[in-house]
Amino acid sequence: SDWMQFNNGLPNVRVDDLEINIGSGKILAGTYGRGIWASPLRDDANAKPIADFDASSKGGCPGITVTFTNFSANSTSWSWTFPGGTPSSSTAKNPTVTYSTQGNYNVTLIATSAAGSSTKVRTGLISISGQSINTFPYVQNFDNDTVGKTNFTKGWVNGTDDEKDWFVHTGVAPARVSNPKVGPAGDHTGGGKYLLFESLNANWSKAYLYSPCFNLSGLTNPIFEFHEHVWGDDYSGELHVDILANGVWNLDVIPMVSQIGDFWFKKTIDLSTYANQNIRIRFRAMSAYSKDFALDDITVKSKPTVAPVANFVATVTSEFLGFSTQFFDQSENVPTSYSWSFPGGTP
Repeated sequence: SDWMQFNNGLPNVRVDDLEINIGSGKILAGTYGRGIWASPLRDDANAKPIADFDASSKGGCPGITVTFTNFSANSTSWSWTFPGGTPSSSTAKNPTVTYSTQGNYNVTLIATSAAGSSTKVRTGLISISGQSINTFPYVQNFDNDTVGKTNFTKGWVNGTDDEKDWFVHTGVAPARVSNPKVGPAGDHTGGGKYLLFESLNANWSKAYLYSPCFNLSGLTNPIFEFHEHVWGDDYSGELHVDILANGVWNLDVIPMVSQIGDFWFKKTIDLSTYANQNIRIRFRAMSAYSKDFALDDITVKSKPTVAPVANFVATVTSEFLGFSTQFFDQSENVPTSYSWSFPGGTP
């Protein structure tokens, strides 16, 4: 058949980009100097259905609830199948499904109209984590893992949605052998093992590390603690911490870090926002030209009820007159207030 002119609601100017959005039933035109314009698609009663859909989350912890949004065109009825889900099938336009068991699950949608039907299958769309931790305190120091390996015990896994991997190491980081300003000299406590992402010359590659699921229903005032070593020649590179809850990734639950210093730094994250939920934690590292990222002594537990034990570290402790340094609290048992004094310093 021949092409037909269609310009309902569209400007009579040069169009640089033209896209069809089946889900909204509109054609979008990006013009030169006149912005973006939209117009309803030509109505064709004889058009066959085109099945399409997406999910509110592609996976998470057992018990996650996923809402499927139907983007099918030219359809009047729908038939869904959800292996591993509850319900396992639906005829709703935008169904909600709960997944309670580990596995990777397909989702199928058949969109139908008087003109015919269309089938869309998304293989392995939903991925449910296998290990769920409900015994606390939970401690992972990687001392029982094998040096050089990229698979770990206690439910931690490297991501498949990145370019590089974290690996188990002990002693001096390989890059530090030739450059003392890169990476740790050993693990946090000394003599043990830790996880390392060597970003040296990795060209801004990403390395994601995923925790097992943590069922926080048995914890009072839950917290997440870990030790990180972020040290290199420059201030590029990034380490982020995200938390998955209710099928949604909450990004940067604490500020991103690009440089700390040549010491292990303890971080504490208050998980009370996620109390009684099943969560998953992700470390997102983005490489730099000359910097290593290291993790050690990871803990999930209830907030201590005993008195704090004061401790701190400093970026610089000895230098020429007039130097500046930054102090970092490393106290135990989660203090709530601080009082510092610096004889000879300003302030």
